[in-house]
Amino acid sequence: RTFGLTVDTAQIIQSPLLSYLDAQNEISRYVTKVERSRLGPDISLGYYHQYLIEGYNPNDLDRDYTGNSRQAGFQVGLSIPLWFSSQQGRVQYAKIQEQISQTHYQYYKSNLQSELYELTQQYQKYVANVEYYEKTGIVQADLILKTADRAFKSGNISYMEYIQSLNRASTIRKEYIEILNSYNQTVIQIESIIGN
Repeated sequence: RTFGLTVDTAQIIQSPLLSYLDAQNEISRYVTKVERSRLGPDISLGYYHQYLIEGYNPNDLDRDYTGNSRQAGFQVGLSIPLWFSSQQGRVQYAKIQEQISQTHYQYYKSNLQSELYELTQQYQKYVANVEYYEKTGIVQADLILKTADRAFKSGNISYMEYIQSLNRASTIRKEYIEILNSYNQTVIQIESIIGN
């Protein structure tokens, strides 16, 4: 078996949580820009086109519904804010929200980096343990079982010693399975942090 998980703390940027928080940062930056843009004058342009058709005419007025009965127009508007203080407050609020969002991002990024470092240390420990059990521990358990089985069948050991040997071999296998489970759980946690 080969163990091929390479972990780099730079991979933490791919984390789904950090991607979400980065998107929140981007949104708060745009909210700040929108609130700042509302401090200046607002210019509006509009165009309309209307076509009159024959319909309800309660007074029997003579209306011409030819091609000349189309009406078109446009409008231009300019609105200038008179009170800047309320909008200035909204801009300050948006800036504070943007700073909060950036602080959350940095906080979670540093937490994930430290968690990833700890998990990497655990991973390396579990790799060494799994390799030990696969190269030595399981072989010893098999040897204990074979030796105990031969010795019991030939009458060299008692039933109690045979059961103790079986218990030792099953304990070694159980420890291997527990270490392998811990190894797998650590790999799953690392991959969830780095976004795999």
